Amino acid sequence: MILPVNLAKGLEFSAAIVASANAETYDESTEYERRLLYVSVSRALHWLALVSVGDLHPLIA
Repeated sequence: MILPVNLAKGLEFSAAIVASANAETYDESTEYERRLLYVSVSRALHWLALVSVGDLHPLIA
């Protein structure tokens, strides 16, 4: 299943892949964007993959 992170809140998955987990996608200065990042990385129950071109988001790295 592929879905935008804003629709994933409240859902759990056995595995999750977060694409573009970088500061360019999730603006660190905006609280809403930081919350979206948290939701995206907290959906996986057993396996999580973070994919990013360049450096990962500073809150993750």
